[in-house]
Amino acid sequence: MGKNTEKTGGWRANKWVRAAIPALLLHCSIGTVYCWSIFSQEIADYIGFSKGATEWAFSFAIFFLGMSAAFLGNVVEKDIHKSSLIATICFSLGMAGTGFFIYYGGLHKGSALALIGIYICYGFIMGIGLGTGYLSPVKTLMLWFEDRKGLATGLAVAGFGAAKAIASPIM
Repeated sequence: MGKNTEKTGGWRANKWVRAAIPALLLHCSIGTVYCWSIFSQEIADYIGFSKGATEWAFSFAIFFLGMSAAFLGNVVEKDIHKSSLIATICFSLGMAGTGFFIYYGGLHKGSALALIGIYICYGFIMGIGLGTGYLSPVKTLMLWFEDRKGLATGLAVAGFGAAKAIASPIM
């Protein structure tokens, strides 16, 4: 077999397979933030708060998604690897912390610490992961697809919105 380069073709050379599809899948995973509403009533009942109180976690997450995208955009521009690492750590820690505080809230019904912990973990920490995780693949696609930036980034961003449609029935 010959060397598989961009000039000779093949799956390794196909930017759509190597970049656009993984970006779409990454956005599908972080886009599950939109599934919060599926669990918010159960979480509220479990920790002893109203649904309205638990819904604030989602609002904070979306707010900090935007803020981190705005204020960490320069990190994404300068170092895509660092921004991807920040996204991964924040998203993972935020999700794990949210799970911990939901568990804690179940043990201590009506605990303000549980609700604030969920706000901080899901809203703030995971929100930062969402914002940097949203930008990192978009930046990469814009570099790889100079001739089709809109199509490539549009496909990835579509994954963010498609996540709810895909994950909701599964959850």
